[in-house]
Amino acid sequence: MKHRMMKTWNILLRSAQRFTEERGAEAAASIAYYAIFSLFPLLLVLIVFGSTVIKNQIAQKQILEWVRDFIPFAGEIIEENIKQVLHLRGSFGLIGTLTLAWGATGVFSTIVRNVNRAWKDTEEQNFIKMRLYSLLLIGGLAIFISLLLLLNPILGLLTRNISALTQWKVPLSWITELVTWLLLVGGMILLYFWIPRKKIKWQAAVIGGMFSATVIELVTYLFTFSLRTGLAKYNLVYGSLGAMMALIFWIYLMGTIVLFGAHLTATLDDGQVDVGQRGLSEAGELEER
Repeated sequence: MKHRMMKTWNILLRSAQRFTEERGAEAAASIAYYAIFSLFPLLLVLIVFGSTVIKNQIAQKQILEWVRDFIPFAGEIIEENIKQVLHLRGSFGLIGTLTLAWGATGVFSTIVRNVNRAWKDTEEQNFIKMRLYSLLLIGGLAIFISLLLLLNPILGLLTRNISALTQWKVPLSWITELVTWLLLVGGMILLYFWIPRKKIKWQAAVIGGMFSATVIELVTYLFTFSLRTGLAKYNLVYGSLGAMMALIFWIYLMGTIVLFGAHLTATLDDGQVDVGQRGLSEAGELEER
């Protein structure tokens, strides 16, 4: 057990070292910067895609509810801006949707570039390929959202049947959060397995994906809790911009987690965790003895 804990510690330490060497904190800040310009076009694209599955107003309402649930500290300001844009703009045609999707690729291109950099022996993507990867990521996200929109009524029926059979009331929010976490895990695994320009061990991608998805959920809960309880008071410093500043900092934290997860996956994939202490292979030999 002691040697396993040492191996885990060495892996995390090596991941942190690689994260620092590649200036992960600066990369996370660039993700936060581009995310602000990409967030609203992305949400509009998701609403347009969702409207192809169910009615437009229902899709808009459901997606904005998910935004409020996932980002409760900034859900209101996001919802107000989206509703205002939809009211002024009306419906979006094919060209308008593609333009929005292209505008939303900024943050995804930054994520693709910096996730790929977690592996030192990989080449940089060129501009066109990076944008195409970003469009594919947006398409995958739109498919996930469409699936959630289709599954939401089914999940509601499932919870009612479970409650009727077991006499135990199962909140729909529990099921939704579980499904959201599973989709987030799947998304992170695909990101770490598919984006790097080399063959990645799927075991490393699974561990990295589960780590990132779990930490994202935990940090989001703690950050929201700190805002609700008054531990973090952005309004006292930024006034009416407090919610926006909280959103930017939250995106920065999410970017940091995603990039650290990429470096964790790269460390596991390489199998090299020697950071001046006993490395992974040495720890394995000690464990065998």
